[in-house]
Amino acid sequence: MDEADRPSDQVAIMDQERTLAQGTAEQRNAELHGAEVVVQLADEVTFDQILDAITSLSPLRQHTAFDCGALRTLVDNCARALPAVLAVLDAAQLRRSTARVVRPSIIDFYLRYAGPTLTASVVGFR
Repeated sequence: MDEADRPSDQVAIMDQERTLAQGTAEQRNAELHGAEVVVQLADEVTFDQILDAITSLSPLRQHTAFDCGALRTLVDNCARALPAVLAVLDAAQLRRSTARVVRPSIIDFYLRYAGPTLTASVVGFR
């Protein structure tokens, strides 16, 4: 599905010969605003420790998960959120091994319109 992130005029999501959505990559990304900040922690910590650490970032608390040692949180502005998340983790002395931003993909766009089924569905590019 990397093809959809390459320059193209239009991206179309189709299901059983029906066009569910179509637009440019810029339009697709605008619809799926935001990104996910993923921070892999270096030490074993609990979800409560993570929530305590990000208390000052209250909007993030409702969109945060912790799984397999990784903090995952949905943000609208990753350029502002990533440094803030790293700062509060540093202040709480929670060491990290990696930090990255995951932007929505064509799969996320597909799932928004077609749902989780893949029967007779096509993603088209022009």
